[in-house]
Amino acid sequence: MIFKKTLKDSSINAIMHMKRVTVLDKILEAKGQEIQQRQLVLPLQELRSRLNDLVPARPFLASLKDTGKTRIIAEIKKASPSAGIIREEFCPIKIAQSYYTGGAAAISVLTEENFFQGSIHYLSQVKETVPLPVLRKDFVIHPYQAYESRFYGADALLLIATILEPGQLKDLVELCSGIGLEPLVEVHSQPDLDKALSTPATLIGINNRDLLTMKTDIFTTQCLIKNIPSTKIIISESGIKTREDIVRLESWGVRAFLVGEILMRAEGIKNKLQELLGQGQSSNSC
Repeated sequence: MIFKKTLKDSSINAIMHMKRVTVLDKILEAKGQEIQQRQLVLPLQELRSRLNDLVPARPFLASLKDTGKTRIIAEIKKASPSAGIIREEFCPIKIAQSYYTGGAAAISVLTEENFFQGSIHYLSQVKETVPLPVLRKDFVIHPYQAYESRFYGADALLLIATILEPGQLKDLVELCSGIGLEPLVEVHSQPDLDKALSTPATLIGINNRDLLTMKTDIFTTQCLIKNIPSTKIIISESGIKTREDIVRLESWGVRAFLVGEILMRAEGIKNKLQELLGQGQSSNSC
């Protein structure tokens, strides 16, 4: 009986793993098709030429270096494959204003369209609304997306180590730096971290979400942070829900936090952000 139960459990785990990998595969496949279509509308060579007329990017890295207070990158995200619609009343401009007045150090904009209901145009809308640096969060697999991000107003770009080969990751990090984007390399495991540390990226984001179970555990940060040189700026991502979580993570050496879903679910976004920052309550805000 024990053997049968173990075999059954193993089969279930294997099926669950295959299902989740398939979801990621679908996201990446759709992303590849999307990039091809975008290049038909705006070819890479023309896109690159348009960057010459842009003003310098805002100092994303500097926004996270301030000491003495918590630094939060507040995320604008409408939906996700696992959670569905996160916020029904979704207005990127109003959300950005709440983040700015609430004390965010920077804003993350999720731009993936098919599975997260984002849009690259949100980058421009947010950039025109508030003076904060803006991070583009998406599934970046091609250099075109780096140029595109800069063109639409991003000051920084998330690069997910899990979906990139070491050479691809290094090339993208160097490309970002060359066109004025700050690369933020996201890791979840030691192999991811090894890839990240082989690049010149200064910002390392530790994703506390297990990509197989989709569960979050902030102790993932505690496990990986000890292997990261002090010259890097560490950002903890996912699973951050309370001020107590942030205080604990700061005690481990985390310098900044990327927070999205808990803010998107809050009735008062500004109040919740200030609560996480340790600033207490303020007047009601969207």
